[in-house]
Amino acid sequence: MIEDINLYREKLRSDYERSRNRVFFLDYDGTLAPFHPLPQQAAPVAEVREMLQTLAEDPANRVVVVSGREGDSLEQWLGDLPVTLVAEHGGFIKLPEKPWRPFLHTSAMWKDKVYPSMKALTLHYSGSFLEDKQYSFSWHYRPIADRVTLEEKLQIISAIHALPAYGEFVVYDEDCTIELRSSEINKGTFATRFLWEGPSFDFVLAMGDGRTDEDLFDVIAPPHYSIRVGRSIASSARFFLNRQEEVVPFFRAMLSSGVVGR
Repeated sequence: MIEDINLYREKLRSDYERSRNRVFFLDYDGTLAPFHPLPQQAAPVAEVREMLQTLAEDPANRVVVVSGREGDSLEQWLGDLPVTLVAEHGGFIKLPEKPWRPFLHTSAMWKDKVYPSMKALTLHYSGSFLEDKQYSFSWHYRPIADRVTLEEKLQIISAIHALPAYGEFVVYDEDCTIELRSSEINKGTFATRFLWEGPSFDFVLAMGDGRTDEDLFDVIAPPHYSIRVGRSIASSARFFLNRQEEVVPFFRAMLSSGVVGR
């Protein structure tokens, strides 16, 4: 059962202080930044950048921002910080002061087959838009969410399941976005390989807010920490924070006094 991380702040403090090689996997949208009508509006506030800078300055810490976003915006917003950036749910990685490189490799040939159908959604629902990335399509309808009924959304998802090449991609429906992504690309696969290829970490903390982060939570086993932003009885995370607004205070308190929580 998922539990409030603030009830375990002393245990977390003890584990953090005793560890010598730590890694933090942090989602971006909904975790480090609130959701916005348009993806380009979600630039990090100064407090988030300061928190990441302070967290990463500790030589025992490795900070990894794992996002579904493409790399350009992540680099524009966070590329000057000493953190590792991961784009497209693990498809690409950028180490501090290094260029982007592919990390997970798979086929995206299915995209040519489904593009016409996904593009048609933007024509039918004026005000929505399609985000085209290397391994995925994301149909964003937050600006017109009040005009897309639940019945219509279920019909759209049903139609997507009937598209050619279904099985080569997975479908995620969350936060006014329907994403189609190559089936072998996800945050859990990324974290598994990252941990396997890297040094032995004695403290792992993963934080995220949505369904794509569940793939990550699935591979972060006790005694390590998986924290969902927002309570959910269906989550694989061990712990939760109530709201996105609590994320910066959570880390700020841990870094300043060793006590997590407010």
